[in-house]
Amino acid sequence: MKIIDEVPLAESSKKFHEDVHYLPHHSLLRQDRQKIKVRIVYSGSAKSPNSAYSLNDCLQVGPNYIPQLFDVLLKFRWNSIALTADIEKAFLMVVMNEASKDALRFLWFKDPNEHILEVIQLRFCRLVF
Repeated sequence: MKIIDEVPLAESSKKFHEDVHYLPHHSLLRQDRQKIKVRIVYSGSAKSPNSAYSLNDCLQVGPNYIPQLFDVLLKFRWNSIALTADIEKAFLMVVMNEASKDALRFLWFKDPNEHILEVIQLRFCRLVF
């Protein structure tokens, strides 16, 4: 399954529909090491000019499953062996349903090396964190 896909021309005319939201984005350069890394950051808290809500305002808030630090430290003392894990590989693995993909649209250049830049509409197929 792809991470992003291009919005078909038939659906790109839904620009100002209530289910369509465009994520603003910008780049961050990390120059603290020998290699310069570019990371794209999307803003879910940005509001469009004709809307009072951002994408983050429309998300359903669930319970906080992050344990309290004190509880974690206390559980390490119960047993003689402690294990930890990192879920880094699960970062972009949550698949979006078809109805919600249009809430994660963004604009991009088709070919940034061209003289005349063509802007295309893309959307995420997986959840953006």
